[in-house]
Amino acid sequence: MIVVSISKNLTRVTKGDEAFEVEGETLGDCLKDLAGIVPRLNNELFTSSGDRLLERVQVKVNRKVVEGQDLLATKIKDGDEIDIALKGY
Repeated sequence: MIVVSISKNLTRVTKGDEAFEVEGETLGDCLKDLAGIVPRLNNELFTSSGDRLLERVQVKVNRKVVEGQDLLATKIKDGDEIDIALKGY
């Protein structure tokens, strides 16, 4: 099981829900699965092309910030915890 936790500044989009179980082999897979569960998150997280995260999105895997161009290719395994927040909010 992979759990994604959503910061308070995004719960307006998730109707108050703060955590979701997702599936995927990469961070990108997991976030796309999350956007499938809560479609309104797609516009909050991804660029219009859908292939990159918006610059304002901060992602942590197991409490460690993940950065870089290939961050969506970061390998994820069962038991990992993903945290998503918007910078500057």
